[in-house]
Amino acid sequence: MNRKSIIFQIYLYLVCFASLIALVISAVIGIYSIIRISVPEFTMKSYDWKKLESFEIYKWNYKSEKIGDEELEKIYQKEKELAIKIERREAGRALIRSLLILAISLTIFLFHWRIAIKESKET
Repeated sequence: MNRKSIIFQIYLYLVCFASLIALVISAVIGIYSIIRISVPEFTMKSYDWKKLESFEIYKWNYKSEKIGDEELEKIYQKEKELAIKIERREAGRALIRSLLILAISLTIFLFHWRIAIKESKET
């Protein structure tokens, strides 16, 4: 086994290792994104959730005498629906990104792993 062959094998295994790390990270992000899509109230930022947790809290934070409770509750429901919609949209975008990274990392891993196996059999 010559020096070039050893360096090439080290390169192949390092690329495989790095792509495995990217695979694991993108899988975790993908799983979390699925949870965000499924249960957006659970994964919503604390600030947004505290503000929209209940109508009473929203009403207390709003502190306006110009709008009646009925109208304020409509505004509250629309704002809550919008916050949930935004959470789901952001999660969907994150899921797409993680799936793209997963596909690219898997391709890189398989390509380099096949070459690494071939190289190890030849030496």
